[in-house]
Amino acid sequence: MRELAQVFSENAAKAGVKVKVNIVTVPELLSKWGKWPVFIDFNPYPYLPTVIGNLLPERVGNATHWDNPAFVKLADQLFLADEKKQCSIMNEMHRIEYEQGAAILPAFVDVLMPYRSGVRGLVADVNGQPLSFLTNVTVGS
Repeated sequence: MRELAQVFSENAAKAGVKVKVNIVTVPELLSKWGKWPVFIDFNPYPYLPTVIGNLLPERVGNATHWDNPAFVKLADQLFLADEKKQCSIMNEMHRIEYEQGAAILPAFVDVLMPYRSGVRGLVADVNGQPLSFLTNVTVGS
């Protein structure tokens, strides 16, 4: 995270924007949660849990206090829609985030989901479940 903040600061400087990086301890970060004007965080979760926990108003993970009525309306539709419709709804949500969102997304993590015939319990996931979400998965012969 320190290195990411430093790279962000250096890139901002190239654009003529001064960004001061202030490295704090985890307890200090958490004690002022929701009060920081900006911070860098790591989110390894797929999009749907991120929407629920971080992108809707009044959610504990919504540290930027972002509240976009059009985005919220789409989120409400997203969880009721079938899989085929979800894709177009998420595309529109991404557009709104890109154009009006409060977060700066400097990087994305590639998700790798290997499997073989002896692995049971993996299900197809359009959002790419990271390896930390392997509940109910077993390996057998």
